[in-house]
Amino acid sequence: LGLGFHSRNSELSQQTVADNFSSGQFDSPFVSVMPRKTRRDDDGAEVKDDRVSDLSDDILYHILSSLDDTKLVVQASVLSKRWRDLWKDVGVLNLNQNSFSAIQGGINFVRKFLHLRSQHATIHKVSFTSKYTRVNNRDDLGILLDENPLEALEALELVDCYRVDLGSISGCRMLTTLELRGCEWMVSRGHDPFANIPLLRCLKLLDCSLSSYSDGFKVTGLQLLRLEIRNSRGFSVSQVSAPKLESFCFTTHVSHIVELPELNLPSLDRATVLMVSYPYAGLYNELGWCSRVAVKFLQGLRNVKSLDLYFEDVNCTKKGGGSFTRIKPMIENEISRFTRLKTSRIRYYPCD
Repeated sequence: LGLGFHSRNSELSQQTVADNFSSGQFDSPFVSVMPRKTRRDDDGAEVKDDRVSDLSDDILYHILSSLDDTKLVVQASVLSKRWRDLWKDVGVLNLNQNSFSAIQGGINFVRKFLHLRSQHATIHKVSFTSKYTRVNNRDDLGILLDENPLEALEALELVDCYRVDLGSISGCRMLTTLELRGCEWMVSRGHDPFANIPLLRCLKLLDCSLSSYSDGFKVTGLQLLRLEIRNSRGFSVSQVSAPKLESFCFTTHVSHIVELPELNLPSLDRATVLMVSYPYAGLYNELGWCSRVAVKFLQGLRNVKSLDLYFEDVNCTKKGGGSFTRIKPMIENEISRFTRLKTSRIRYYPCD
C-alpha cells in the first residue's frame, strides 16, 4: 500500500506517536513529518514527488480503512503533512486492546481517539477486540459507546468481550451487520437481545457463551437475511424467527441440557447444519430424546432449497452406532417431506 516506514528514526516516531497519544501527552497524534522524495524534470528543476499523498482523499481513506488496527492509522500521520489529519475522518475503526501492554492504555487510546475525531465524521464500521475477557465486571462495549454514540454505525464486530450489554447496541439504529466472536453476555429467559435492531440483515454468533445458564433466548429479525451460530455448546437458542432469512449456518453440540431452537424460516434458500452428539450416561431414553429434538429441528427447515446436513456421534459405545446413526431412517423420512428441496447432502460420521 506504500505505507512502509523506511528508517529506524521513523519507526521510533511511530511508536512514540501511539504511546504518547494513548497516555494523553499529545493533543495531536503526530511528532514529525517525513520529507518528500525529489526528482528532476526535463529542464533539470527539482520536483517534489509523493505519489501516495497525491492520491485523492477517498483513496487515502480507503487505504487507511484497510489497516487492521486503528493504532496504525494514527501512526500513519507521520508520513507527510497531507496525512497529518486524515485519521480524524476515517469511517472504519479497528480497535484492538492487544496492541497495548496494559488494558488502561488501550482504554485511554480509544477515548482520546474518539474525542479528537472530526465532529462531522461518521463511523460506519467498528471492530473491537478486548484484551481481557474476565478482568472485572466492566462492560467492554460500554467503553466504546458510553460517550460516543454511534447512530450511523452499519457494521459492528466484537471479539473476546466479557459481560457484553447487548442493550447498549440498541442505540445503533442503522446497524445491518453484527458479529460476536468469543463473547459472553447475560440474557433473560425468552428474551430477544436483537429485537431493537430493526435493520439487522446479517448476524453471526461464533464461539459465544452465556455468563449464567439460561433456558434459551430468541433470535428474531424482520429484515434478517443471513444467520450463523457456531460451536454453541451450552449456548441455548430457543427460537429463530426470520421471515426473510435466506442463509442459515448452525453448529450445535447436542447434550442433555441444550434444546435445539424452534425455527420459523419460510423463505430459506440455503442451510448448513452440523450436529455433534455427546451421549449422557444419566439420560433416560437417550435415543428417544435425540430423535425428538432432531426431528423437531428439521421440521423448521422444511422450506429450504439447498441443504447440507452433518451428524456426528462422539465417544459412543453402543452397539449399532450412535444416536444419530440409529435414527437415520427417521431423519431421512422427515427430509423427504421437504417440498422445495432441490439439492441435499447428508453425512453421518461414525463414533471415535
